[in-house]
Amino acid sequence: MSLLEKAIRGYEAGSSHDRTSLFSRAIAAREPLAEQGPMFDTKGFEELEGRLGRLARCQDSILAFWSYVSELLPLAAIALFLPRGDFLVPAALNGFPCRTKDGVDGIPMSLALSLQKGVEALGNEAKALLAPILGVPLSLSLRAAATRPESSFVGLWVYHDPILDVSSAEIQAKLKALLARSGATFPELSIATTVSDPVRVLAAAARKFHSALAFSFDLSSFNTEDPRFRGLETIALRSAFIAACGRILSQGGTTIAYGEQSVACVLGSGSAIDPDLALFQFAKTLRRILPFLAVSSFPEGRALGFDPSSERDLKNLSRFLFH
Repeated sequence: MSLLEKAIRGYEAGSSHDRTSLFSRAIAAREPLAEQGPMFDTKGFEELEGRLGRLARCQDSILAFWSYVSELLPLAAIALFLPRGDFLVPAALNGFPCRTKDGVDGIPMSLALSLQKGVEALGNEAKALLAPILGVPLSLSLRAAATRPESSFVGLWVYHDPILDVSSAEIQAKLKALLARSGATFPELSIATTVSDPVRVLAAAARKFHSALAFSFDLSSFNTEDPRFRGLETIALRSAFIAACGRILSQGGTTIAYGEQSVACVLGSGSAIDPDLALFQFAKTLRRILPFLAVSSFPEGRALGFDPSSERDLKNLSRFLFH
């Protein structure tokens, strides 16, 4: 029995215990989407293609592309799913009525891999997985474009617009190809999982070094009201930030997500390093490899030098992270 059949039988049974929570939410969702926009023409596609070609391969370039898509394509609703483990979770949402809290609901990555052929609207099996997360009824027409399925980076664009249902096959194919191309153009970006014990993780990463530096950044300083950030989930912003930190640290340290909107890094060293100087250089490099995020109020960050073998210093590290 398919997932859809199980969900429908549970719904018809009338028992809340027999219904899957996702399907129940999809059935209940009846909020209208935005009014349909103007007919698609080639000008929006051409401008988007141009901007796509000019984007550098930076850690946040997929987020910049999302911003361009939201600005230039008159779609009633669109969402971007990015990987977290073996699942894909919402990283950005515009037009869909339901925003998933912290990306708790995900779809199997295999769904993106199966949506490569054709441009027709999604079938019921795929919509049974996607509609509940987006907060829309199963009757709504949904379309999807997967990103770079032949590589390790898998993402999924899901979109809806009544105009697409009556548009030419050429327009439908061009839109899907344009969205799918984003995966081949940009570095991969995964949604980071929050660490519950950051002190333990950072201390373990620095244990083999004589000295270490810890950096902490509060990402709530990002101005998410900026139109360029429209629809982006905070977990996507933080994940791009973490990816950039990991690129800088390479094998000399690690970076993690913790708390509500915080990021922590540790950098190991054979000798003590000046924390303020190191933070200045670290933040300067971050701004350079996060050009899209750097347009907003970039977090200043804090730094702490510590001895990974000292219990007292580890207590100081705990106070540093949480105070």
